[in-house]
Amino acid sequence: RNNQGPPDRGGYNMFCTLVDRSLPNVHPYGNLAIRADGKEPINGWASSPRIEELRAAWLDTADLERQKRICVDLQKQLWEDVPFIPLGEYWQATAYRKRLTDIMPGCFATFYGVRTA
Repeated sequence: RNNQGPPDRGGYNMFCTLVDRSLPNVHPYGNLAIRADGKEPINGWASSPRIEELRAAWLDTADLERQKRICVDLQKQLWEDVPFIPLGEYWQATAYRKRLTDIMPGCFATFYGVRTA
């Protein structure tokens, strides 16, 4: 995965992974699919200083209206740079006993707050 050479020499030019649809992905800072900090952290990630600048600006402000404007600009930039392409989705088949309550929805089983009836 660290080979940055051309594909015909075994190099990586993209990074395939999965991103679940859980809470961290609903805002610009937690959504790893829109990271665009280049080859430094992981080969294959997109490189866009503008996307990273907007993500940092969103995090630096507590003003909701400013965050909304930043998100609009970020969405426009994401269509320009296209740091990820969703190729599909899956659902994990899961079953629980009827006496369990407060189960959190999501792609992965999480047991925080689960109660027995």
